Amino acid sequence: MTGVAASPWTGRRWWLAVAVVAALGLAVRALYVVVVLADVTPGLDAIWYQLQGGSIRNGTGYVVPRSLFTGELIPTAAFPPAYPGYQALWQWLVGDGPTAVRLAGLVPAAATIVLTAVLGRRLAGPRVGLAAALAVAVHPGLIAGDGSAMSENLTVPLVVGAQLLALAIVDRARDRARPHVGRNRRTRPTRVLAQSGMALLGLGVVLGVAVLTRQSLALFAAILVIWTAALAAGRDWRTALAVGAVVALGLATIVTPWMLRNLRAVDVAAVSTLSPTSALAGANCPLTYQRADLGSWRYDCVVDARPSDMSEDDLLANRVGEAELMDAYQAAARAHVSANLDRLPAVLAARQARAWGWWDPRDLADRDTDESRRYGWQLVANPLSAVLAVAGVGGLVALHRRRRDLRHLVLATAVVAVAVSVTLGYGNPRFALTAQPALVLAALMTAERLVVARRALVSRRR
Repeated sequence: MTGVAASPWTGRRWWLAVAVVAALGLAVRALYVVVVLADVTPGLDAIWYQLQGGSIRNGTGYVVPRSLFTGELIPTAAFPPAYPGYQALWQWLVGDGPTAVRLAGLVPAAATIVLTAVLGRRLAGPRVGLAAALAVAVHPGLIAGDGSAMSENLTVPLVVGAQLLALAIVDRARDRARPHVGRNRRTRPTRVLAQSGMALLGLGVVLGVAVLTRQSLALFAAILVIWTAALAAGRDWRTALAVGAVVALGLATIVTPWMLRNLRAVDVAAVSTLSPTSALAGANCPLTYQRADLGSWRYDCVVDARPSDMSEDDLLANRVGEAELMDAYQAAARAHVSANLDRLPAVLAARQARAWGWWDPRDLADRDTDESRRYGWQLVANPLSAVLAVAGVGGLVALHRRRRDLRHLVLATAVVAVAVSVTLGYGNPRFALTAQPALVLAALMTAERLVVARRALVSRRR
């Protein structure tokens, strides 16, 4: 790690410090669940995940939760399966009460803190890694996400873990290629695959689990694979294709069986059915293209997107399949976008502002109460996330301008993926949680370089 200031935090001492920080983060989150969320009603999505996890745990399978109370079990693919599966395991080990379910975020939170520390150490040294872990441990937005009993608390460590694994692959490919530069400037695909084949498959598996946690992370997976292939292969397009193919194989190994199950169960070979399409219908309607709800999402718009001959009784009685409902949601969203192209610039800008916390804090906090969060907490958390977004993006720009090494752009993969998915969907601060560790690291890396440069300037003057 050339250019990184020496730090006393190395070896066992560093790991002990990371363990202390992780313990702090877990203690804060446990207190948040027990004290702050004591009288907060769970949101509809959180209830859905809790019921689905209980259904899997009890052996009734992946079914429409309301059918658990009607006697006729109806298979579903409404949401991706990874988080309900994790909830099932957690409920089996800990319990299925409201507090127990919310405490399921402790394990992903510990993973996020430790993985952020290791990623920061690999990028910029042990001091930055430890500082980033501490920032993540006390990050109000991440604390709220980990206590929400929603899929975001699982997506964050998966994204950070994938970034760390991709960076390790790139570093290994570059280190092994250097001795051969004089004889052969092109990195051979067989050499890269021999050195990192299992790591590439592992990256594909992690990305596959991420996609099965939240379908929009397919975009993050694509961006990260492109970054990994480009940097690991150099200018050799054959190596880049080989790297991408092996990662895609690992991803397909995880995702394909679930898609085939959905084809048999609900007649749609997709990761999920209603989750992405209802997001489109609720984000593209007259209400969300106007001032009060601009760039947001409305459930009543989802209801309005159903055909007039499709009643609530039809849905409850399973006379309407998820495939038919998917098509109706998509058609309604496309029709509204096509008829209101002149409003798109304002809508897209509002979506970004909402996602990164740059919108009215009171409005954001009020909407967050529908998603297992407390108004007062979010009133503080969202403005802090907005400041971090500015500092992190500014840090990424500064790092890119001052360094030819593109390793730091592994952090940008999460930020770009969030920005694009929000553009295609709608604005909500919880969607930006997967980019928060990357923003923390980018801001700290830039701050450390400024400190080192300042010290060097003072030393030269003396």
